[in-house]
Amino acid sequence: MPENPLYDRLFGRHAGRQTPFLHLPSGETITHDAFVRRAARYANAITQIGLLPGDRLAVQIQKSPEALAVYAACTQAGVIFLPLNTAYTPAEVDYFVGNSGAKLLLCDPASETALAQVAALWLVRGFGMPDAIDLLRLASLEIVRTTLWVYFWAIFIYALLSMIAPGSYSPATSILESLCEPVLRPIRRTIPSVSGLDLSPLWAGIGIQMLLILLR
Repeated sequence: MPENPLYDRLFGRHAGRQTPFLHLPSGETITHDAFVRRAARYANAITQIGLLPGDRLAVQIQKSPEALAVYAACTQAGVIFLPLNTAYTPAEVDYFVGNSGAKLLLCDPASETALAQVAALWLVRGFGMPDAIDLLRLASLEIVRTTLWVYFWAIFIYALLSMIAPGSYSPATSILESLCEPVLRPIRRTIPSVSGLDLSPLWAGIGIQMLLILLR
């Protein structure tokens, strides 16, 4: 067998040892040898599926002895272990797995139904190939969010300058005016000022924050 220093140093050297390795909340104790044997079974399953050394296995499962055994199995088989946050939505899993080029996704049984559509997309476009439409959608959302934040801070600074130095002129205020007035002017026509106080920047900021929440 080829040398596997990482596996041997972390797990392989414990083969045959009956010493305790994991104490579970149920009271069960898993010995070093039992854990190594379990990892070996998982490694055999991984290779039987067709994963080769250097391939990536994406894993979205809860922390457990089985999850640790999958990691050990990956080190034994030479497969790259790619952990995914269990809070990721199917769309996020699709994005991260597609970008990583993972050949297989291992998930909890409870997530199987939700991730079935993601798996179907992989079958259509091939494993490890990111969906250009999804990438375009995510990029478009990021552009919209960035634009909204630019307008939010521009309006904030514009309103602050109008209070500190009303009527003053500078290249910066001219740029801010050209950016902010097309947004603020319709709000002024709809919502009148209160006691001479222009509330349009406040309402614009609230509206922008609501849009940012919707675009999360």
